[in-house]
Amino acid sequence: MPLDLDNLPEGTWVKRKNDTVIIGASLKDKRTENFLLGLLVIIITAPILFTRPLEMIEGETSILFGSFLMLLCLIFLYHFTTRALMALFGRVEIRLEETEGTIFHGIRNFGRTRTFIYKKTHAIDSYVAVYSHGVPNQFGIQIKEEKAITFGGYLKEEKVNFMVKMLQLFLKDGDKIRDLLPPDLIHNLID
Repeated sequence: MPLDLDNLPEGTWVKRKNDTVIIGASLKDKRTENFLLGLLVIIITAPILFTRPLEMIEGETSILFGSFLMLLCLIFLYHFTTRALMALFGRVEIRLEETEGTIFHGIRNFGRTRTFIYKKTHAIDSYVAVYSHGVPNQFGIQIKEEKAITFGGYLKEEKVNFMVKMLQLFLKDGDKIRDLLPPDLIHNLID
């Protein structure tokens, strides 16, 4: 299968930096981004909207109830803020070197990193991360070693399929693919 570097799915990239091949995809998703930012506004205003009417009805809100409501809102705020930031700025990158690969899932330099070794890799597949009403709506990538590594659960299906195909091609014949990729001249000049 020929490697067509001119027709990559939107939000994906393949580049070479010295002897390292980098396969990446952006987690940017406009629908998720708008939904989560709207939800953040609701979570931030919820304590104000619920505690004030209770004060009027009961005369005084209990400190315990107010603290519980605030803690609950802070937990939701943390979860949705991180998810919104990933929808805005997140990326998944796989750095393929001579004998091992490194998976990065995060924002800029902040995120989660995992390593796998080619010789121990049995298979690379896509999987359905979440079903909604019987329809798969979140996909991820699974690298099967001694212990399975799953990642990229918020990527769109076409990005997952692209990354899986690239990984399978690379593991099949990595040196040939490494030679097909032009070196990343900007990174080489900076280094």
